[in-house]
Amino acid sequence: MGFVEKALRGDRPLLTQLFREFQRLAHHPAAPPEERALGVVLSRILMGDHQPDLSQLPPEMIEELEAFLERLRQPH
Repeated sequence: MGFVEKALRGDRPLLTQLFREFQRLAHHPAAPPEERALGVVLSRILMGDHQPDLSQLPPEMIEELEAFLERLRQPH
């Protein structure tokens, strides 16, 4: 999550690179469903959605992402 946070805090080249990678993961037919769902969620976060639908993720991923999203809401 560190790279995602760095990208969201202003590293535009990193944001672009991560977005492309997460989109690839989200649409990769051989990736497990939970990994594709994670790619979708992380892409949405990079686009500025701080309340993405986490319902397709395993509980442990949801917990981590909820904590991450809470950190993003805090002033840095």
